[in-house]
Amino acid sequence: MASISVTVEVNFGGIKPSPPHLVDVSADVLGATIEYGRLRAVDTFASGYCHVDLNNSAGTYTPDGPGATYGDDIYLGREVRISASVSGSSPSIPLWRGYVTDVDCIADTHTSVVTLKCSDALWKLGSTQLAAYTASSEVASARFTDVLDDAAVDFPAEPGSPSVTDPSNRSISTSVIQLQAQSSTDAFTMDYFDKIVQSEDGALYVGQGVPGNATPTAGNRGGVLTFRSRQEDPSDTGLTVTEGSPTSATSLPFREVSTQYGSELLFNKATYTREGGTAQTVTDTTAKASLGAFQQVVRTGLLNNDDADCRTAAEYFVYRHANPSLRVERVTLVPTAMTDDQALAALKLTIWDGITVAFTPPGASGQLSAPCRVEGVQHRIQPGLIQSTLTTSAADEGNYLILDDPIAGLLNTGRLAPAA
Repeated sequence: MASISVTVEVNFGGIKPSPPHLVDVSADVLGATIEYGRLRAVDTFASGYCHVDLNNSAGTYTPDGPGATYGDDIYLGREVRISASVSGSSPSIPLWRGYVTDVDCIADTHTSVVTLKCSDALWKLGSTQLAAYTASSEVASARFTDVLDDAAVDFPAEPGSPSVTDPSNRSISTSVIQLQAQSSTDAFTMDYFDKIVQSEDGALYVGQGVPGNATPTAGNRGGVLTFRSRQEDPSDTGLTVTEGSPTSATSLPFREVSTQYGSELLFNKATYTREGGTAQTVTDTTAKASLGAFQQVVRTGLLNNDDADCRTAAEYFVYRHANPSLRVERVTLVPTAMTDDQALAALKLTIWDGITVAFTPPGASGQLSAPCRVEGVQHRIQPGLIQSTLTTSAADEGNYLILDDPIAGLLNTGRLAPAA
């Protein structure tokens, strides 16, 4: 079994001290739950959350508690970091970086528990609003950066040399989609970002973990606001999640695999309309004739610079979702039951990572192998036990067949791109 050490730190030095005054509270942690991402590729990413239960039998963490070590700290807005080390691995693996939004205190005659409820950086952005925002025509990635730097948003900048004390805050992929100029825009920041994401047909989320099963760096402490551009490849991890008891560091045993084959992701018609433009409607007539009129996706108020790009985005969406396929919906892993090398790889897994899931359905004559992309991550942490659940989509749900690509380049698994 893997030797995993989990560290929980709380910044009790104020909201923006430099460097942060991180206090290791691991000895008092009774358990923690981390969850971020989305269930399906068609969903919008919402703010992730984390709950940390602390043993408060000594009154250490009671807000405003007389004699409490941290009773004078207001807690709200304070940074919380959770990381894991496998057999002393260093730097440790970032599992969570976010901010306290609520504190619950439960006490009876025998026990006292303080629960820190935390949210990630999307919660921070959700509390900001653009006022009279003006922008020239630019690609979507540049627009994201401009908005994050806007005085009304004031999102933490990316440090020149990310470190443990001043970690990475952003990972913005270069976009290929041109957005139209904007004049005196008033909007909630996240509503405006949703329009950019839909216009790009990309993704905006807060990433934890270590993308691509890479070596952790001191500057990656989690909580990285990440933008993925249209049709961006999954991050290749080289990992297969499989049945049985594999011993290879690149083959991870699963506890459970859940699949889905239904109409939830069937869309054979899409209508996209940009601001000042004409509605662009695309229908897969063959799929409609075969399956009937399933769902239609409608997106309005998009920021694309021209109608042709709107139509292209609608075409790609319909071609990806017009026909049903077997989908690996959820995979459950138990890192504490793995070898050290396997646990190290499993705990790094994060949104947009590409993995292969291999399993034999009951009664089947052979094994199925499905290239997948991670869409969401949940860690349930208790003393001596970590259980991780990944929600996934088919790797080709966001990408077409790409020759020689280790995830999106498997023949007979990816969809061919529509003819120009």
